[in-house]
Amino acid sequence: MPTFPAARQRPRLQGTPLELRYERIESTRGFVTLGDADADVIRFSGQVDAVDVWVETFGAVLTFCDRDNVEVDTITLRVGQTYASRFACSTVRARNAVGGSNATVQCVGKWARRASATGATSEPRSTDMTAPPLVPPPAVLP
Repeated sequence: MPTFPAARQRPRLQGTPLELRYERIESTRGFVTLGDADADVIRFSGQVDAVDVWVETFGAVLTFCDRDNVEVDTITLRVGQTYASRFACSTVRARNAVGGSNATVQCVGKWARRASATGATSEPRSTDMTAPPLVPPPAVLP
């Protein structure tokens, strides 16, 4: 009977610096009915790092745009499909894939925070559109 070498123990990192955590989201708050012409489904308050899309009824053609309204990606989803983008965008536009149908979609934009090796999250990115903490002015000496 052959003998196999003992199993090797490999060190496992507890949270890598590249691990993404999505702590802030913005959504359409339910499904949105589309028309036959391109229209904005949602304009995020800043540039999100990822967008998740769900199509509930009929097919939809979705266009993701950056903050300068330049098209980043265009996809077609059929009924019941989901899509998770991993690129930055600020606007999602959509229309029916077939004229006369009433597709419904839902979009959720997510802002990422990078985790350190200790598990602590970094400060929000500048695209988070959050105000920095107020710091009192330094005291003036006479």
